[in-house]
Amino acid sequence: WESGLAWVAECDAPGRAPVAPATQDLQAIAAARVLLSAGQSREAIQRFRSAVEATRQAPRGLAVAILATWARLQLEGGSEDEAVAALGDAVRLASVHGHIRSIVDAGAELAPLLAPLHEANVTAEPGLPVTHLRRIERAFAEGRGVGVHTPAGPPRRPGPRLSPDVHLTPRETEVLGLVAEGLSNKGIARRLGTRVGTVKKQVSTILRKTGAHNRTHAATLARSLRLTATRE
Repeated sequence: WESGLAWVAECDAPGRAPVAPATQDLQAIAAARVLLSAGQSREAIQRFRSAVEATRQAPRGLAVAILATWARLQLEGGSEDEAVAALGDAVRLASVHGHIRSIVDAGAELAPLLAPLHEANVTAEPGLPVTHLRRIERAFAEGRGVGVHTPAGPPRRPGPRLSPDVHLTPRETEVLGLVAEGLSNKGIARRLGTRVGTVKKQVSTILRKTGAHNRTHAATLARSLRLTATRE
């Protein structure tokens, strides 16, 4: 990742020869993935924002990949609602030409966000291409795409070694199951008939108990660990 960061710095060097728009987009996507892999999500978001704004004003050939990468960055930055919205834009655009890899290559971490898109399609935002959405789901399930694997550089805050049993309350177990389904905090609150603030606290407790780095990691752990519910 050190050589990758050096390349990103070269791209920003003053006096660098201008390149074609398509090359600019490729460089922006590659730079975002390098920074993300190095654990520098904030820098990646700041650097990538201009590419997203240009794409939304005048979509080009790599527009789907740019929007999917933006969704990945927003998810990493903790803005799940913005990530879902960006992924929805990417799916709509991808369905026009049947693009799949452009989305899947942005990282398997995006897979859980497809469930909120299904939910939005039924409720608040009908019109998503459901058939193509399901194709993308299958591609994620089959492990297609190069993905963005993080972290490859400076390690994030490591979680403790997990024991075979992680003890959660019945409600925490229910919340974790909904997280694994890909629901946002707002979606979980609606499903359980509670407040978003309450869900946020429960998710925070779940992350602490499981040692997960983030909600995507917790969803993965939910499938690999035997979770034991305890009485509240």
